[in-house]
Parts: sequence; structure tokens; C-alpha cells
Amino acid sequence: MDVGHEVAKREVVFPLPDGTKVRADERYFLVRVRDRRIDVTGLEAPEARHITRYRWWSVDQLAATMETVYPEEIVKLVRELL
Repeated sequence: MDVGHEVAKREVVFPLPDGTKVRADERYFLVRVRDRRIDVTGLEAPEARHITRYRWWSVDQLAATMETVYPEEIVKLVRELL
């Protein structure tokens, strides 16, 4: 699947729960899908240990949540793209 062009990027350093610091090079794409299943078979072991759940969100759900969601400006970015 061709996901198109990159719509945003950020580089950030953050600590994992065990204290290890990770440098993340994050790339964001706007992708429209028909099948909402998430395939995690390509995750490497460190990723699989720290990613505990997955979820699809509507823009309104993202805007209303009290949960921590990164990047912090995701709602603004998605609204601009749509």
C-alpha cells in the first residue's frame, strides 16, 4: 500500500518505563483504510514490550480524551489535513 507523502515529523527523546532513554524519529502520514484490523507482526521485540494497546480514534474522541496522546498537537494536525 502506498501511504502517500509525509504530513508531519518530529524527533524526541523520552524515557521508557525502565529508565532507558529512546530517541524517536516519528513520521506521520494521513492514510485512509477500509480494513480496521491492526497487524503488529512487524514490531521488533522492544516495541512489542512497550506498546500495550491499540485503538482507532475519531477526531472528536481525540479532542475530548483525558488520556495522554502524542504528539500533543495531533488534533490540530488532523483537522488541518481533513
